[in-house]
Amino acid sequence: MALSDIYVKPESGDSGEYDPSSHRWLLAVSEIAKSFPALTDEERAKKQKAYSLHVYSWYRKYCVASCNWSFAEWALACTAEGKTAVLDALRAQMEADAESGLDGVGNQVTVDFVSGVVLDQDKVDNARISSYAKDVLENLTISLDGAEMMLFKRYDLGYRLPVSRYADWGY
Repeated sequence: MALSDIYVKPESGDSGEYDPSSHRWLLAVSEIAKSFPALTDEERAKKQKAYSLHVYSWYRKYCVASCNWSFAEWALACTAEGKTAVLDALRAQMEADAESGLDGVGNQVTVDFVSGVVLDQDKVDNARISSYAKDVLENLTISLDGAEMMLFKRYDLGYRLPVSRYADWGY
């Protein structure tokens, strides 16, 4: 089996839209409208882009080895498992935002001038993603000829597992 056997052309549907210029899935505006009926179309479009940006940025920064990003980006866009995982993560991100305003966390000032406390920007960025979205993306596997391929970086006693030309393989 080759990679061409698991390829699925990325096409927009009811739950998500594919943006070929950024190679990213976006949650459908209609889904955002269900959770945020009071928002204007422009505000919904901003949220749509923000969810995608936050989810993909977190995934790239914390989950995928930089040498494997091109393959991971392809796998998220062009496989059934990747599309499902990304749309589930985007939906989880939207639900967390609807419940708690999670999308605005990263826009907060990280310095409290009264007490002199400075928050770690990395921790603020990491808190911007819902825990369920993290779980979905960290546990994403792509099935290829009976083997389960993980895109998530795995560490074992502080040492990095071997990297293939395409992705980190789960054992």
